[in-house]
Amino acid sequence: MSGAELGPIVPPMRLATALAALLGLVGAAARADDFPAHIATLRIEGLRHTLPRIVQRELPWRPGTVVPREDWDLGIARLWNTGLFEQVDACLEGPADARTAVVRLAEHFTIGPLVSYGVSGGTGWFRLGAEESNLLGRFWDVAAEYERFGAENGGMARVGEPRLLDRRVGAWLSFERLARPRPRFVDFRTLGRLEISGESSDRLSFRGWFEAFSHRFQAPRDAPGELPPASAGARLGGEMKLGRVDIRGLRKQGASLAIAPSLAATSDPDHPVFAQLSIELLWLRAEGERWNFALRTRAATGTPAPLQHRFWLGGLELMRGYEDNHFRGAGYAAFNAEVRWTAWEGSWLAFVPAMFADGAAMRPDVPDAPRFGLAAGAGVRIIVPKFVEMGGRFDLAVPLVGERGLQPNLGVYQYF
Repeated sequence: MSGAELGPIVPPMRLATALAALLGLVGAAARADDFPAHIATLRIEGLRHTLPRIVQRELPWRPGTVVPREDWDLGIARLWNTGLFEQVDACLEGPADARTAVVRLAEHFTIGPLVSYGVSGGTGWFRLGAEESNLLGRFWDVAAEYERFGAENGGMARVGEPRLLDRRVGAWLSFERLARPRPRFVDFRTLGRLEISGESSDRLSFRGWFEAFSHRFQAPRDAPGELPPASAGARLGGEMKLGRVDIRGLRKQGASLAIAPSLAATSDPDHPVFAQLSIELLWLRAEGERWNFALRTRAATGTPAPLQHRFWLGGLELMRGYEDNHFRGAGYAAFNAEVRWTAWEGSWLAFVPAMFADGAAMRPDVPDAPRFGLAAGAGVRIIVPKFVEMGGRFDLAVPLVGERGLQPNLGVYQYF
């Protein structure tokens, strides 16, 4: 878009703003009776790295127009939801017939490390890489990661543009060759993926993807078993999402419902074609200055599929309190409920304790496999607010069905 279409953009004037604040002349936070407002100019303050047009295109209005309160609030929500900013403030200045919209921003550091490690099946592994969600200040998303799994090398690379051609359309291209430990085998998957997303409104979005994949398998050192046959194939999938979850600093607010069907074809002679469907409901509510209540419910089912494409729950996947991959089957329903409390928040460090309950019902694909799980526990998130979703999570869960004993769960940022 051209500058003429956007109207005049006033450059930041920190000294003038500070003097005006001393004189009581700066605009206050916009009030309901300020709208509809005729906004003549836009001033963006606080940018260090991000290009001004990245901010401008998130706003559903332009200078020189009359802006209703709904569009003003939507613009602020969109800026928060980019994940680029740790603080977003906006106010109106000037006479009622020619207001100046002032948007004050504090940017995140958008490059961060990707680090994970562990021991599975008697084999040690680690991953090391980095992600940048605002490359060159243009909101481009890139990531790369190296994996060492025993004597095997692997990795991942991704590049994406969430606002393709300055529209609310996104495109991502990724390639990976990573190991996924499962009971009795290790799955070495090579995957290429193209994903396209778009919005028809801020509460209705769509995405579609195409994947090409191949799988080969290796027996774990501590429990060798019969391996699935090597296979390759392709999958076509899509998702429709209703609703929106908004970010406000460390907390989130809103609800969404996502429905995602997919269809795959493989070289596995026993499963040449299979289909799957997942449904996810998210609900989050912020209360007061510190509380955040969160609920995720998810269900999935499908036709008979190769072993590596079936559903696995436990540990890192949807169900704390149980070992990784404890549940396996052809379908499931699960929930995660959390109460989070921001105990302390600074610019560089925040502590967010949480209490939680996780539950699942599985449709197993083998006799005598676990069918139900329920666990409760507590933990803490140690977050670095200056960075995008950067921090560590430590949870302790007690299984209430089946297994007994405390189960630790380590991860990055929030569980969901």
